[in-house]
Amino acid sequence: REAVGAVEAALRRSLARRVGLAAPAIFPNWSSFRAHLMERGGVIEGCPSSVTGSPSVNVLIEPTGNVQVLSTHEQIFCPAYRFIGASFPQSSVPHTALAQAAEVIGMACFRSGIIGHCGIDFVALREGGLLRLWAVDLNLSLTCTQAAFMMFDFVCGGTFDPKQGTYLVEQAPEEDE
Repeated sequence: REAVGAVEAALRRSLARRVGLAAPAIFPNWSSFRAHLMERGGVIEGCPSSVTGSPSVNVLIEPTGNVQVLSTHEQIFCPAYRFIGASFPQSSVPHTALAQAAEVIGMACFRSGIIGHCGIDFVALREGGLLRLWAVDLNLSLTCTQAAFMMFDFVCGGTFDPKQGTYLVEQAPEEDE
């Protein structure tokens, strides 16, 4: 309990100096944000300064516990962490590592009673020369990016390999004239 109190005191002293407000038009300074947060509650997300990518994975958690990686993409943000689009496939981390991380999270969701579509957002960063992958968001629904991928897949009729990060479409044989 003493350690928690020390951490809380340290956060109170340094948070106002270190926080970067994502919506300065709404909250022009820390005091206005803190007042709103104390009144309504909320979540403060930390973000490392060394982010090298924002990969995301869409999975299907089946009632049997099987977890399928359906698609991956790289999230595109404008300043202040506003999502403006995605590119397929993701390109910031090795595909196998991302698929394995998503499968582990999907299995943990299943053990917690969650089944169905789920989107998992990550940040990739360099830390001590090593590439790290942090899960930062869990969307318990069919995401817009998965719906867009499903439309793409319907039109193209190919196959996605999450371990390789490839989408392959068979080329139709050329007809003789």
